[in-house]
Amino acid sequence: MLSGLKIPAIRSWGMSRSAAETVATPQAGTSRSVLTGAIIFACALALIVFRDPSLFYEPRFWAEEATVYFHTAYVSPLSTALFAPHQGYYSLWANLAGIFATIPLLEYAPAVTTAFAALVQLAVIVAILVNESSALDSPFKKAVAALASVVIGTPETWLISVNTMYIFPLLVFLILIDSKENAAKRRCWYAVAAVAGLTGPASNFLTPLFLLRYWQKRERADLVLFAILACTSLIVALSIVYSMTFLPDAVTGKRFNLHVHPARFFAEVIFFGMAYPLFGGFTTPMSALMKGAAGASAALLALSVFLARSALRELIYFPLAVVLLTVFSVFGSLNMEGGARYAYASSVIVAILLLAQSTDAKLPLAARTLSGLLLFASLVFWCATFRSSYRDFHDPSWPSWSSEVRAWRADPTRQLQVWPLWEAQKEQGVYWRMELPRADSARSGS
Repeated sequence: MLSGLKIPAIRSWGMSRSAAETVATPQAGTSRSVLTGAIIFACALALIVFRDPSLFYEPRFWAEEATVYFHTAYVSPLSTALFAPHQGYYSLWANLAGIFATIPLLEYAPAVTTAFAALVQLAVIVAILVNESSALDSPFKKAVAALASVVIGTPETWLISVNTMYIFPLLVFLILIDSKENAAKRRCWYAVAAVAGLTGPASNFLTPLFLLRYWQKRERADLVLFAILACTSLIVALSIVYSMTFLPDAVTGKRFNLHVHPARFFAEVIFFGMAYPLFGGFTTPMSALMKGAAGASAALLALSVFLARSALRELIYFPLAVVLLTVFSVFGSLNMEGGARYAYASSVIVAILLLAQSTDAKLPLAARTLSGLLLFASLVFWCATFRSSYRDFHDPSWPSWSSEVRAWRADPTRQLQVWPLWEAQKEQGVYWRMELPRADSARSGS
């Protein structure tokens, strides 16, 4: 995955840039950076597999991944499957995952959508490793950022192709703060930005920041990226208008709820933008105690940014990205209630901000200490809950996809059950099931 991209020479742990340059030749620096990057990538991959190894030998479909995107690709012409908006917006990567999942035997279809999701997760790791911003200019910073990108966030976005739209904004942000001097990297970032911008609305929320960076840095690549995201923003906006006008459904009707009280809206923004990134579900407002914990977390994060205000000009894109992602995500979410899946990208951005503040020797000791403590406590929490939080998303009693396909081949009129099968949803009569046409039985290798 690192082919064609320049991995910046990563200086020794704790060594200043000038000191590193005086003790290492360019060739030695490049070799060391490649080795370091390979080790970090391998560790991140191992951690991804560690969370749920079964996804790699017994993959599953998740909800709309099967019932909407795969089903559409299975029963519709290619043009419909590729360009159709679903859930109220257009999502290119999810459409592509559904299309490619129809190529192998039906038993192996979820392996394709899982691979599409894993590619995006791993692309984030690569983007961190090749990033040349000051926030990620040492192996320690890259390792911590890679760890944060894997362990932070709800399992609801874990290796699910339809939810990669919540991971792509992090990729776009990493492109934003990166240097654009390498031609091969620029071309890669242009393509990634286009795909990200066409995969749901979230990545497009960062579009203004590329224009701001161009105004500050005068790098042509930022202007090109701004133009790309401006175009994808228009396309996705038109898909939303089209869906609301011609494809009204229960989900679309719950978006843009203008009856929500402004105080509640801003409370959701503050929670998901400033409290959730630190301690996730632990600070979910469920009681007065939890609300107090959320408020304290948000206050400490705000204090750390205030103490590090002397670096605000250099790090301004971090808080701006968090604000844009959180405000627009909550505004466009179901009933304007926000949600953990919407907060993934902004949560990792907060972690990288704290990392940058805690390692900046130019900042006051108080700023570095508070930022470091918050980052350490947050990562300890996320690592401690990395596997336990996943239990609600993988129940051994749920049927395997292979067993469902076997039953369907015996009786093609039978609906195929996909995950999840939460008791709360079953009590409401919600089952994620998919009916495939009998005529397609032969096409799938029966």
